[in-house]
Amino acid sequence: TRFDAQVRELAAGQTFEPFVFVKEPGSHIADLLMSLFSESRMIFLLRDGRDVVDSWLDAHRPGAWALDEGAYPVAREGREALIRWQASVWAYRTGVVLRTYQRHDPERRVLVRYEDLLHDPARELNRICAEFGIDAPPERLREIAVAHDYERIPSHEKGTSKEIRAAEPGGWQGHMTAAEQRAMYEVMGERLVEVGYLPGFTTERVA
Repeated sequence: TRFDAQVRELAAGQTFEPFVFVKEPGSHIADLLMSLFSESRMIFLLRDGRDVVDSWLDAHRPGAWALDEGAYPVAREGREALIRWQASVWAYRTGVVLRTYQRHDPERRVLVRYEDLLHDPARELNRICAEFGIDAPPERLREIAVAHDYERIPSHEKGTSKEIRAAEPGGWQGHMTAAEQRAMYEVMGERLVEVGYLPGFTTERVA
């Protein structure tokens, strides 16, 4: 295929076996990608859907970064509709990736939670490398983690309405009303339970 030819061309003359990473943030075609590259390895980066929805709420604020990429500012009365929409997107995409992950060879896959990666990035990077047989010195992984630490990002490049926002799991609790939270749970509650973010939740609790 054309992709194979491109990889062979890039790898020609290299003295090491290269790794090609496909970063697919939408995830709605994870099953298709993995069927095309069935021998590849899979990293399932999972984040609490409530924080994902909260991030998109912020991205649709007047003046936010996403407006330059086709998003639109949402008025107060439109927030619940946006929450329901983004909750459904997260639930669907997460379901696709989860099913794909479950079908993939257990020795060629790894699940990484965003919250764990944020808490100890060097440890999680080391775990990924170990799972996939990548020789990476721990000190180098620590250097990478430090270089990309949220605290090192200049203040004018992060914060409310910025693409790099808070690095604060659970922040959604202070950004949504009780009614908005109920609307979110009605849509994504069962998926949150399925992936371990909401133990003991039942749909009756949002009735």
